[in-house]
Amino acid sequence: MAELRLVGLTKRFGSFTAVDDLNLCVGDGELLALLGPSGCGKTTTLRCISGFELPDEGDVFFGDKQVTLLPPEQRNIGMVFQNYALFPHMTVYENIAFGLRLRRCTKAEIHRRVCEVLERVGLSGAGERYPRQLSGGQQQRVALARALVISPSLLLLDEPLANLDAKLREEMRFYIRSLQKNVGITAVYVTHDQAEAMVLADRVAVMFAGKLAQIGPPAEVYRHPATPEVAQFIGLANFLTGSVQEILESGCKVMTSVGLVECAESRGLGVGEKVLLTVRPEAISLHRHSARVALPGQNIIRGVIKESAFLGNTVDYWVEVGDGLLVRVQGSPIDILGLGTEVDLSFSPSSSWLIPAEH
Repeated sequence: MAELRLVGLTKRFGSFTAVDDLNLCVGDGELLALLGPSGCGKTTTLRCISGFELPDEGDVFFGDKQVTLLPPEQRNIGMVFQNYALFPHMTVYENIAFGLRLRRCTKAEIHRRVCEVLERVGLSGAGERYPRQLSGGQQQRVALARALVISPSLLLLDEPLANLDAKLREEMRFYIRSLQKNVGITAVYVTHDQAEAMVLADRVAVMFAGKLAQIGPPAEVYRHPATPEVAQFIGLANFLTGSVQEILESGCKVMTSVGLVECAESRGLGVGEKVLLTVRPEAISLHRHSARVALPGQNIIRGVIKESAFLGNTVDYWVEVGDGLLVRVQGSPIDILGLGTEVDLSFSPSSSWLIPAEH
């Protein structure tokens, strides 16, 4: 399998820059998720990797080989599309064998490899069926089999689960992850679904407006987003504006509009620097103010519940704190609190992080 490198990749469409000086490296056997909103440049990046688009600047390397100007058929890539792109007049077997026939493999070799990959994707008995006779999940597995049967050096997936229902999409996430690891293939997976990226990827590269905003393991990007945009795109986040008041051995104290809040990191900031103190809704605990619960070592903020939404396994609350600021909290559905209830919000210093205010 090949390492993938993008060096200064730039792609323009007229005056619009779709990908802007992108530098990226995907390790041998790694699955990288390109994550971002519609129009951020992730699919254009994938098309430049595949050869369906030629970059205006920069280079694409597979290992030590520069492939920037090579056509797709000379790059030895497997591609899985959002709409499956199966030939409706061909059987499952014929769809999978198509790429091998173009490579002039022998009939015996084609049969062996098609049967092997059908077994690998769990469709051993479906070779003589047509795409219209398969479910969406089965069609996507055929598309995966067709991409893998040619033994590509790189697997590219362009939002392959977007057309599936929620339950099947969740099942296929784990299936693709397991399949990719078993095969050991280097893969780039484009998606706008942060849950998909978290489940599937070894690393997540978050893109906005053609630029790379942050890259790292899913847990790192989730727990320590580099900018407010990343924090809001990957999950939910609350922001408290403030300034660093004191540097501690274990972090720092930040003066915010709702009082002094302790954070277990300082990010090299100095006293007086403006920051956004950020905390996820699920990291905040909700207590009736009248309960007077002992909460040593926790940040505590007084508030009033203004809105709520029952979501089944959780309840979303919007709590007004300070001077009209709304903080989002996820609470238990067992004891639902009514609007107007006075509450204490508590969270650990280790559950919050700082983003410099210039972001």
